[in-house]
Amino acid sequence: INDFEVYDDQILILDQNKKLLKYAIDGTCLQSLTLDFYPSSLCVVDSEQLLLTSAYQAEEDKFHVYNLNTLEKVNSFYPIEKPQITWRHFRGQTNFYRYKDKLLYHEPMNNTLYNLRDTTLMPIMNVDLFGRNAPDDFWQRTFDNVMDINLEANDQKYCFGIPSYCENDDNLWFTYRDGANYRICLYSKEDMSSIQSSNIYIPELSANISVDEIYFSLESKHEQMMVITGDMLNEDVKVNILNVSADYD
Repeated sequence: INDFEVYDDQILILDQNKKLLKYAIDGTCLQSLTLDFYPSSLCVVDSEQLLLTSAYQAEEDKFHVYNLNTLEKVNSFYPIEKPQITWRHFRGQTNFYRYKDKLLYHEPMNNTLYNLRDTTLMPIMNVDLFGRNAPDDFWQRTFDNVMDINLEANDQKYCFGIPSYCENDDNLWFTYRDGANYRICLYSKEDMSSIQSSNIYIPELSANISVDEIYFSLESKHEQMMVITGDMLNEDVKVNILNVSADYD
């Protein structure tokens, strides 16, 4: 499973083997569709539209709109400038977040947050991370592979990306790359200040561990995040839910 979403008592699943699956909430398989591209993430836009993103760096990679009820493709479009499509989409993350009436789109190697309206991405926020954002000419170059991008970004200690994002009326939460590290940022809307973490420290472990994925919950008065840390967790510490405060480092 690359991504999934529950909507109107149905479960929509993206299978990395080029499949889109629809299940009833009781587990009954309702529909199965073989795609002509490798999918990355999905989002139910409304009661009629389903949006899928592509996973690999190729010119044909686009956003794809499907009918939610029939799973028939409606249309495809380039989300951002076509020349930049080669480095913008990568497997392994959810790209969408809803805040009030907005459908937000974010990427792991892009410092801009977008509002998706119909088939247009409207930039609404550009994150400046200590003035160490990768310069424009860095992204205009041709790299042989993603590893080369990562190696140079680590060497130059560039800060970039919004792999995880969420928002409520008080705060913004997001993760970003700081050289070879993944960090978390808490931004207060009230006083327009921010706090950055170092790599997450979990007391049950003897050492700091790097962050693979982070999921935030802002549905209650207590903000929470779940940290997925890959294979470094022992059998006794599989999942950690951390209550977050200003000194959450």
